[in-house]
Amino acid sequence: MRGSDLTGQLLDRRYKIEERVSEGAMGVVYRATRLKLDRAVAVKVMHASLPAEDGRKRFEREAKLMAKLEHPHCVSIIDYGLHETRPYVVMELIRGRDLHEMLVEAGRFDKERAVEILSQVLSGLAHAHD
Repeated sequence: MRGSDLTGQLLDRRYKIEERVSEGAMGVVYRATRLKLDRAVAVKVMHASLPAEDGRKRFEREAKLMAKLEHPHCVSIIDYGLHETRPYVVMELIRGRDLHEMLVEAGRFDKERAVEILSQVLSGLAHAHD
């Protein structure tokens, strides 16, 4: 993992980081709790190892673009902020299994299921690119 783990920390006195969920090229995603509302959320925090200014601009641009999306196959953005010098974005928490887990369990999908999943993915991508 790049940078330090934020599990157990409090972001902006609002978000309690509960556990690391995933990691990508731009940052780490955690399951967190919005304290005042006692609501489970996902928080993506930019990697500490990314170049500060360029990385922050790219991360913020991504958050702003994602916040404009309203589609059943696109995650909703709730908030954006800085933790120390690292930007973060708060998203709705989607519960369930990811596609990789489903494929490992099933081995492979039949044509109908594969088309159904691909249609959902492409629907969200088409909306994002519109």
